[in-house]
Amino acid sequence: MIKTIDKKDYMPEPAKDTRKLAIISVGEDKASKVYLNNKAKICNELGIGAVIYNLPKWSTERTIIDLIQGLNERTSIKGIIVQLPLPKHLDPINIVNFIDPNKDVDGLTFTSIGKLEQGLDCHVPATARGIMEFFEHEGIELEGKKVLIIGRSQLVGRPLQKLLLRENAVPTTSHSYDKDLLESIKNYDVVVSGIGKPNYIQEEHVKENQILVDVGISKVEGKIYGDITDKAKEKAKLGTAVPKGVGVLTTVCLAKNVLESKL
Repeated sequence: MIKTIDKKDYMPEPAKDTRKLAIISVGEDKASKVYLNNKAKICNELGIGAVIYNLPKWSTERTIIDLIQGLNERTSIKGIIVQLPLPKHLDPINIVNFIDPNKDVDGLTFTSIGKLEQGLDCHVPATARGIMEFFEHEGIELEGKKVLIIGRSQLVGRPLQKLLLRENAVPTTSHSYDKDLLESIKNYDVVVSGIGKPNYIQEEHVKENQILVDVGISKVEGKIYGDITDKAKEKAKLGTAVPKGVGVLTTVCLAKNVLESKL
């Protein structure tokens, strides 16, 4: 069964105070612009003012860092994100780590990553959080379940592994360099794929009682595809749609991180 996700099932209560989210966008990446519009729309619905800073592609690291440091000092700004990917001449790790950890609603600073590793309270990357909320909403029991995470990014794969361990799941992380990847998929109860390879996992690679969470998004000839084919999802017990799947949860959970900011 293919599951589409209705954001209304996951939307929190609107903000009771005036909160603002600062989004820094560098360049003209079309996919990023779509995400920005979706983030701004949901934030506005929840009473969060999304302020988008559009910087030209040739902006220097110093320019971006100066902007971040200014936003760190503004009390009305409760969250700051840098829209990724950045142009190749910029170092995303260096830039992101100038964000005040209390305003790091993407959960990407060294402080946030370290707290997550140690099981401490912190902002969790929105996609990883969204996947965990999906499991909870659908009543999917994770304890003792073998979970394959395909992808090792700091936005999805790495934080998701830590969150699954908290629920006593048994996660394994793999990636596109695994030569036996497709042959191993049937060995798992749950598969989360986020490597951005359109229709990579097909019907013959999955089994009927699996849960398939598709985090991959690719655009081919104007159409959006996930990592997992629809036929594979129909064969499995449950598979998330692309689009109108985990991407919806990512945006909602980003807004939740802003609402839950203790500043």
